[in-house]
Amino acid sequence: MMPLVQLWFALVQLRVYNTILTTINTINHMSKSNSKTNTTRRVARFYTLRDNNGREVQIDLNNYRCICNITHKRVTFHHEYLNGLICRKYQGNIDLFRDTYMTTQAAARQKRARDIQRRIDQLNTQLQGLINQREQLANHTTLC
Repeated sequence: MMPLVQLWFALVQLRVYNTILTTINTINHMSKSNSKTNTTRRVARFYTLRDNNGREVQIDLNNYRCICNITHKRVTFHHEYLNGLICRKYQGNIDLFRDTYMTTQAAARQKRARDIQRRIDQLNTQLQGLINQREQLANHTTLC
């Protein structure tokens, strides 16, 4: 019976020891990963774009933060995607991009508002036509 008790105590001590080692390894791993993220720097990626006057401007798009003109939220993009976006949709003009950029969410909201306004206008036109028909019927019945 005595060897079983000793074996049990040995297993308990081994489990506690393994738990302590696992905790130490986790703490070491977390501190290493935190130190890596704190020491990394973003490399500057300069691209040549035009301004409103047609002059070429060098801009670091890797560290560039876009601001939506509708929601005023800051948005980040990968530098290659941002350069392609500016060249494709804004003719390579950084000032035009800054003045008119809006997020897809804001653009969807504006499209929805335009659709609702268009529907309101259609219904107003239809309502006005029905009012005119009612008045014509009222005038026709008074003449008879």
